[in-house]
Amino acid sequence: MALFEEDASTEHLTLDILRALSRANPISSNESFPSIPFASMKAALDRLAARSMVTYQQIQDEEISLEAEAKDIVKYGSHEARVFEPVRARDGLSLQQLEDEIGNMNVAKMGRNKAFKRKKLIALVDTIHDTTRDQLQVIQEKGTHDAKVIMDLKKRRLIKMQKRIFYRIGKGPKFALTVEKEETDLTAEMLKSESWQTAKFKRYNFKALGMDQHAGSLHPLNKVRQEMRQIFFEMGFSEMPSNQFVESGFWNFDSLFVPQQHPARDLQDTFYIADPLKAQRPKYGPYVDNVKRVHERSKYGSIGHRYA
Repeated sequence: MALFEEDASTEHLTLDILRALSRANPISSNESFPSIPFASMKAALDRLAARSMVTYQQIQDEEISLEAEAKDIVKYGSHEARVFEPVRARDGLSLQQLEDEIGNMNVAKMGRNKAFKRKKLIALVDTIHDTTRDQLQVIQEKGTHDAKVIMDLKKRRLIKMQKRIFYRIGKGPKFALTVEKEETDLTAEMLKSESWQTAKFKRYNFKALGMDQHAGSLHPLNKVRQEMRQIFFEMGFSEMPSNQFVESGFWNFDSLFVPQQHPARDLQDTFYIADPLKAQRPKYGPYVDNVKRVHERSKYGSIGHRYA
């Protein structure tokens, strides 16, 4: 429950932070003040920290967020479960009947593909356990699940990871429930009335850091590259070492069936090294022989380059 409204002043927010700390110590800003903007919370904390009334630490982590499709699954059930119910209630359904019964063509198709493989759908059991719905409900309530479950739901694009930044706040050595007013400027009126002699001025904090702007981000091309890379990882591919900066002509050209007279092999297009002058023969004997056969004569339906 929010302890403070979003449009209130920083002065009021500081008092609410102090009251919250009097009830529990430490507290998290995302739990006690979920509706407060990041900048407003930091301004209030800086004001209190300058008076040694609180201490705070910025925490950055990731939280799991449900996609729109996942929210529908939590509300109505998974696609396969929604397909099962009308099929179980009747002796069997054609694919068209199933779409008419559910009223949503996409749900019917997705549920059919996941649960059944026949042209006519017949329930073979009396009940099923909606595992997907249960998993999403746990994530919605607790914010986490087993790593394997999270990976599977990410592959199905039902959940996504979002960066979360919040503060862990604790009592400082001068903690109190009231904030003593401190003057920030020496005014002409204070000089005339000489009230400056008894006034308490706010100390300058020359070590205070500005608010982190979180500047900089990945280039769009790097983002696409990372997304494509992650897709291949999720499909089961592994990444080969990419620190082989010098390769032999066999792997650069021959294995790609680049003709011997191709201009890419010329000195103006390819750098050749003098030491070592020649590379060792690849250990994959049959593979090397097959590449040689394709180049010189023919194999696998190719007529070869016919150098002779």
